[in-house]
Amino acid sequence: MPNQTSKRSWRADKLSQIGSSIFAEVSEWKQEALQAGRHIIDLSIGSPDRGPSADIREVLSQEALKEDNYTYPGTRGIAEFREQSAVGWSAVLV
Repeated sequence: MPNQTSKRSWRADKLSQIGSSIFAEVSEWKQEALQAGRHIIDLSIGSPDRGPSADIREVLSQEALKEDNYTYPGTRGIAEFREQSAVGWSAVLV
């Protein structure tokens, strides 16, 4: 039975063949962009590393209080879309 040391060594050898992770590459891209003077919003963990500006938060909070923002979207669509859909389906169904 192999000892734990040989198992760890085998896994390390296999992992070294994989190359760098996407996270390491993205981190390098971020550093390059920062060094180039670009403004970066870091979404690497799935959410921004800083909040939106005060004016955006204000609008968001006002909109969150509006009851009519909590409905299912209309299913009819705009008239132009419905008309073009009817034309398309008419050609198919004839």
